Amino acid sequence: MYTDIIAFDRLIFESDWQQGVIKIDGQVSAPPDPGGLLNADANVLILADTSGSMDGGKISRLRDSLTLFMSMIEDPGEKIGLIDFDDAISEVIPIGTDRQLWSREISKLDDEGGTALFDAIAHGYDILQREGADDRLNLLIVLSDGADSDSIMSSSQVRNYVQSGKIPVLIYAIGYGDGANLAILDSIAGATGGLAFPGEPQDIDRLFRLLTSLF
Repeated sequence: MYTDIIAFDRLIFESDWQQGVIKIDGQVSAPPDPGGLLNADANVLILADTSGSMDGGKISRLRDSLTLFMSMIEDPGEKIGLIDFDDAISEVIPIGTDRQLWSREISKLDDEGGTALFDAIAHGYDILQREGADDRLNLLIVLSDGADSDSIMSSSQVRNYVQSGKIPVLIYAIGYGDGANLAILDSIAGATGGLAFPGEPQDIDRLFRLLTSLF
């Protein structure tokens, strides 16, 4: 039974929380399962865009969504980390099982600067190559409302880069708002076997529920 349904224009995404299956327009699209790791313990790194375009209600909504995401993680063995990026990249919470850091650090997120999206994805991928493990599901979740403006790497370079490591990493991207370049996000995520979703800020909570069904 599909327990969540999310509709965006022509696409309908459905999530089976028990089986870790996603349906797109009624067709089952099971995420790749490297090494039989679907629903295994996970290393999850979230890349949160906190650039100037996140002003107003968006940054507040992002904080609320991240807090909700953490409340969905019931298994104490899941390792979760957070990167905050604008035109600079900051590892706010290292990947680990310490949940006490989240409420304090999330409240500090603010909106300023440009958007080094491609560099942030490469940086997050590097962290999962270093901190990831073959016996865990390694996920990079990208949240961005804007197109890249400040990266050194190009979209094609980062797309190739995220296929080059020894540790399998799945990228799932959520591009919300008019500024998001969903085609590029989908190209990068798809190179790892992941997906990019169009999502307005008010839809992020439901998308997090879909993504947490994978582990």
